[in-house]
Amino acid sequence: TNDYLQFPNLVSPNGDGVNDTWRIVNLVEYGEYPTNELWIYNQWGALVYHAKNIRTEDEHWDPNETNSPDGAYYYRFTARGRFGITKRNGLIEVVR
Repeated sequence: TNDYLQFPNLVSPNGDGVNDTWRIVNLVEYGEYPTNELWIYNQWGALVYHAKNIRTEDEHWDPNETNSPDGAYYYRFTARGRFGITKRNGLIEVVR
């Protein structure tokens, strides 16, 4: 999974068209994990975003759409697919 799916730790939703949304690299492009679920929490543990079975670019987290200010966020990701079951947890920093 570490070589196939990539989980960035930074998103900069400033409208410049680069890293404006937080996306799991290779999840949509190859479709190898069609059954998946993503949760993103703020620093106080409140759920700010949830997606199930992400299949398009439009389903990735946009901090502007969830009114999420700069700061640290935590994600939890689970998926099942061709390469078995994978689970990942990590940190995302939102910087404008």
